[in-house]
Amino acid sequence: MGSAGPGQRTHVGQPSRAALLAVDWGTSSFRMLALSASGEVIASFTSDAGASTLAATDFADYLQQILDREFADCASLPIVMCGMIGSSIGWREVPYMECPLGPAELASDMATLMHNGRPMRVVPGLRCVNPRGEPGFLRGEETQIAGWLQKADGYAGNEATLCLPGTHTKWARIHEGRIEGFSTAVTGEMFSCLINQSILVQGPQVADQEAFTRGVHSSEQGVAMQLFSTRALVLAGELAPENSQSYLSGLLIGAEIREARRIVGEPVHVIASSTLCALYQSALRTLDIPCECHDGAELAAAGFAYLHELATQPEEAVP
Repeated sequence: MGSAGPGQRTHVGQPSRAALLAVDWGTSSFRMLALSASGEVIASFTSDAGASTLAATDFADYLQQILDREFADCASLPIVMCGMIGSSIGWREVPYMECPLGPAELASDMATLMHNGRPMRVVPGLRCVNPRGEPGFLRGEETQIAGWLQKADGYAGNEATLCLPGTHTKWARIHEGRIEGFSTAVTGEMFSCLINQSILVQGPQVADQEAFTRGVHSSEQGVAMQLFSTRALVLAGELAPENSQSYLSGLLIGAEIREARRIVGEPVHVIASSTLCALYQSALRTLDIPCECHDGAELAAAGFAYLHELATQPEEAVP
């Protein structure tokens, strides 16, 4: 491949404090972090060079170019990677681990990938049988969950429900401090398809809290028979056209939460960006479900550091 394309580099600390390089290599994005031993972000680099954009032979070259160009001052540090890099479209396919399991088991089963004579660790994804008896799979979110478990430190880590919103939202169940299992809602993907490939949302949009909350309430009637209300309310003059996207968002998130409520407990811990946290928190509170929000990027960094620490501890010291 040619030279690595542009990306965004952020410095937030002294390079000398870095103890680990972490890579979250998703389907459509790449993110490398220089972390302290405790998971504090020292520097970060992001680009759109996701796993789906690279050929199988390009991963090693791309990683080395980013190391040389963006992390030359700490390029020799240990590297831990997660996400689609370990999938069938990634650098090397890493088998899923079966739930239930805890962070120590996840750390001990990280795969080793050689790059220019140096070993790198790849966090495996997870698989489970969900409450409906169907198979479930995830890659990447396990690192955020590990970070949450490390931060929880027994406070709420024994029994909890975690919600990780995204294209494919995960609802994970924590039991006795371990990942018991999870369910997946394709809410984000549905939302994207509907606003881009249907007639439900037309013209420029303006975020509106009232329209979003109205959508959450409308979700009580389900989704299939309610989706067209997004368009119908506009035609009837009962919803401003520029607020239809907010209404649709509330409708889909509300329906997801109502369905998840049947299989998970309370309170719900939402792990996401500030934007998604705000949406899910609003919907959860509208439905009288207690919740707490956590920064997804912060917990991913904490998870990388925690898994690396567990993997490098003497065997007898691992909990």
